[in-house]
Amino acid sequence: MILKIGERKGIYFKVFANEKFLGYFSKKSLDSLKIKNNADYPIEYVKKIKVIGQLKYAENKALNLLKIKDYSKKELFLKLNKVVPQNISKAIVLKMEKLKYVNDLKYAENLAKKLIVNKNKGKKLAVLEIVKKGVKEDLAKKAVEKLEINYEENLKNLILKKYLNKIKDENSKKKVVASLLRKGHNYSNIINAINLLKY
Repeated sequence: MILKIGERKGIYFKVFANEKFLGYFSKKSLDSLKIKNNADYPIEYVKKIKVIGQLKYAENKALNLLKIKDYSKKELFLKLNKVVPQNISKAIVLKMEKLKYVNDLKYAENLAKKLIVNKNKGKKLAVLEIVKKGVKEDLAKKAVEKLEINYEENLKNLILKKYLNKIKDENSKKKVVASLLRKGHNYSNIINAINLLKY
């Protein structure tokens, strides 16, 4: 098969085998795999370097993504799967997990804190949103329960900030309770928080 080295994209070169796109290879990979432009290679060797190239490209992609922000295993897999096959994506996600660059429990704990403390979400909604990110439900629940937060105090501060003028009468209070329930807060916590506010 005739390999051609095409245009450069960042630190990678597009490589083609018999005019069909083979993959992205860095200069270092091209040198180590002895890939020369317009050279003829056995089909088995081309298949081998294709897998090697995909693995290296996906690994670098994963490392670059994880430098910017944390990902759940599923999120990282979906990102990688846009540029490499499923088996390569799975292999790299497992490697990142083994290297402790990806940890779903740690990811869930950080997200739980952000959702509950910063965005004032309730436990139930926080668990649902964490699960949507690809984290298993048991890990999401564990992360939420691990947070050391006084939920009633947290709710009281939220009510003071956003709903203070809306709990003066019984009808308005019901609307506030309904709104907080939609945010995933526990009913008894809401009532206790309201009762902490003395009028």
